[in-house]
Amino acid sequence: MDIDKLKTFYQVASVGSISKATRSLHIDKSSISRQLSLFEEQLGKKLFERQHQKLVLTTHGQFLFKKASSILMEIEATKQALLTDEHQISSLTISTTFALASTWLTHFLHKFINTHPNLTLHLKAANQPLNLSLREADVAIRPFSSDSENLIQRHLRPWTLRMYASKKYIETFGMPKNCDELENHRLILLGDSPNVYPHPYTNWPLSIGAKNGRFRKPFLVINSLEGMYNLVANGVGIGNFADDSPLFRQGGQLIPILHNDISYTIDVYYTYPKQFENLAPIKLLEKFLLEEIDASRVLNNRIL
Repeated sequence: MDIDKLKTFYQVASVGSISKATRSLHIDKSSISRQLSLFEEQLGKKLFERQHQKLVLTTHGQFLFKKASSILMEIEATKQALLTDEHQISSLTISTTFALASTWLTHFLHKFINTHPNLTLHLKAANQPLNLSLREADVAIRPFSSDSENLIQRHLRPWTLRMYASKKYIETFGMPKNCDELENHRLILLGDSPNVYPHPYTNWPLSIGAKNGRFRKPFLVINSLEGMYNLVANGVGIGNFADDSPLFRQGGQLIPILHNDISYTIDVYYTYPKQFENLAPIKLLEKFLLEEIDASRVLNNRIL
């Protein structure tokens, strides 16, 4: 089996589109189409069907897709073992979201870097999750879980999100006294990619506490958590943030809205391929993150 063609097949099947796959594979659409055709000829099986301009996996394609993830991970693990001692890896690539990178992870990652100066980190923030099977990253830190059997997922922490507004906003538009009154307020929504966050997370301010399953209309949608904070701090509208978000350290004070009535919890996971379970840098980073989260929790409890 041609491994390069298997990688191409796996990436196209993952994103469901040849056009989208060009971004990660760095080859043009015609080359990808040609590789897929040759791969199907070599296997003697049809892997894709076109339905309404979309690529849909056939039964054989579904079978191969399930197997491809573990095959590609095993190949990468074997390469890694041949190239270097598993305890002497000198670099680590971390995949995370823009929000986690800018408002949480980079606030304390310097401690890990200072403790392990010989380990080079590559932090890749992206709205599209990187593919661990294709070794686009070694580990992922992201606010959702995966159903892949080939990945190890460690629960890092839950985040409870609540609504906040600035004093300026409250003075201008008033304080909502119940969920019904949110209909008349400016709700700012985090409109990030649905491939990054689970759908309920990005939309919960529009539905929670609403009557008859109706969705409220957002006043403004932005795909930057830090940008949403800046808008809320300047009195534009009501936004939602974690209670202990590092954004609150920027100065100024936001006022909690209906804290006892509405909230939403999201979980953050540390994820990596099973084949890399014993790689020292991966375990070191996991240990550091858990210790940092525990220390932060103790500090917040003291403040409260």
